Amino acid sequence: MNSPMKLQISYDAESDTLDIGNGRPGSDGQPVADRLTAFFGDGEDTVGITLENAAELLAPCLKESVSQQADVSREANTGSDLEIHYFPQTDTLDIGNGKPAAEGYDVADNLTAHVDHDGDVVFITLENAAEVLAPYLRALVSDRDNR
Repeated sequence: MNSPMKLQISYDAESDTLDIGNGRPGSDGQPVADRLTAFFGDGEDTVGITLENAAELLAPCLKESVSQQADVSREANTGSDLEIHYFPQTDTLDIGNGKPAAEGYDVADNLTAHVDHDGDVVFITLENAAEVLAPYLRALVSDRDNR
């Protein structure tokens, strides 16, 4: 089995969109939940995700992690089917639709896609979330605070 590809992250403050993936080109996206879209490569493997309204959604969960590690799990109230859970003890971020997964597979270093029995992505897990998002978190938090 090949080792996962390097994680690539980009954040566009103007559109408040966070893209996380492995850098491979992806096809049209499949909605996972409100404001979360998964993209697929040629082999139908997930190559990345896009999270819209990222500052609005992630800043409440991750703000404390920019400055210090808290010991309490946090989740965002998104007002939709999108669920966001951050676990500071393991620095893990789960984003998805709350449906159970049948299996998961590595998309890139620190990024796992979890699929249901039909092969549809139901959530993604970002490991070392505060660490890998740190350069983007400051922009996410400041963008959210400036609104």
